[in-house]
Amino acid sequence: MPSKRFFYEDEELITTTPGYNTEISSELKEKESVHGNIALVDGMGVRSTPYLEKHFNKLRLLAHEKLSIASAEIGTQKSALVNEWAIVKSKVNDVVVEPVVPRLMDVLFPVLVVSVFVSRRSFPVRFLSTAAVGGFTFKHNMPQTYENIKSRFLTWEYENFPEAAKQQNDMLASLDVMASDVTKYTSQAKSDLQAQIHEARKWVVSALSDED
Repeated sequence: MPSKRFFYEDEELITTTPGYNTEISSELKEKESVHGNIALVDGMGVRSTPYLEKHFNKLRLLAHEKLSIASAEIGTQKSALVNEWAIVKSKVNDVVVEPVVPRLMDVLFPVLVVSVFVSRRSFPVRFLSTAAVGGFTFKHNMPQTYENIKSRFLTWEYENFPEAAKQQNDMLASLDVMASDVTKYTSQAKSDLQAQIHEARKWVVSALSDED
């Protein structure tokens, strides 16, 4: 008895074609669709085209990059500002030794008094008077701070203006020599005056003795 023949047994091999005799896959459906992917929002289908998605992604990446750069720059500037403030604070603490609040009042009060007294004078007189009194009171009430500021100013002047610093040192040396000479001549004149007075007294005593 011949064997039972099956249906399609002698036919050619049947191949499946997506979209023709089989259902198309979701990946291929999204790739082939001109409207892009579809999503359901509150029961409504929302489509976004690949063109808009492409440019939106570029815009999103650009915004993210710019925001990252700005955030990093802000952090760098903030760190630099904190470091600069710490350096300035350290330098101020190195220079200012005495307490500022009570000593500063002792410095400003005489300056204000002098400025009131010379308020009707000419500008050079007002400026020189207040500057002289301010410098004297500052040196008297805050001597260590005064010396620190003076030392730093001289160092800065020597580093940035060496010729001016040299001329200033030469002038100060000349003034010291002149002051020494004046002191020497004054002492000599005083000694000569005392000797002359002594001789005059001796002459007066001798003259009075002769009259007796």
